[in-house]
Amino acid sequence: MFLKNAWYCAGWDYQVSQGKTALIARKIAGERVVLYRKLNGDVVAMEDRCPHRQAALSMGAKEGDELRCMYHGLKFGADGKCTEIPGQSNIPERACVRVFPVVEKDNWIWVWMGDPLKADPSLITDAVGPGHPDYNTRPCYIQIDADYRLENANLADLSHSSFTHDATIAMGWAQALAKPHHKVLPRGIKTDYWVRNVVAADRKLTQ
Repeated sequence: MFLKNAWYCAGWDYQVSQGKTALIARKIAGERVVLYRKLNGDVVAMEDRCPHRQAALSMGAKEGDELRCMYHGLKFGADGKCTEIPGQSNIPERACVRVFPVVEKDNWIWVWMGDPLKADPSLITDAVGPGHPDYNTRPCYIQIDADYRLENANLADLSHSSFTHDATIAMGWAQALAKPHHKVLPRGIKTDYWVRNVVAADRKLTQ
């Protein structure tokens, strides 16, 4: 069970580049999605499934702003509609692929998996990306082979930092014993930790 009317992060902006075969396959909220850039730089997020024989469109190729399936050659526009079927002039109206709303913000690519009419960009959280002029950051990602709920639980309880990350960002027992303060928000939970009289993590790393 996944929330559909929500924004999901599909990756860093640099991961979706130009080029004929620059197609990125993702599985988001249980659905296969293919990402690519149009000639003007806009990102397209499309269902990664040709309606003809269910082949993965991420194994196809870009032709301008369109995507061609490499199984039987059907071509689809950025709006998901089929524009060409080799060997026939008639294109059925139902020969189309679902397209998802996409927003690029703070160097992240966000995809809305639910009702397109409810896709409100203001619901996307703010973040500090490598393009922010006041920060020196480097993008990366980690693939975690586990149920997503375990990762949510991990990030919701930072008391593990004192032990799991002791050599890097942890603040020792003071952090493990800190009492978190939780606040329920309309679309999530805000948690504050106050750790006092402890050397800051960045200074610890340079000592």
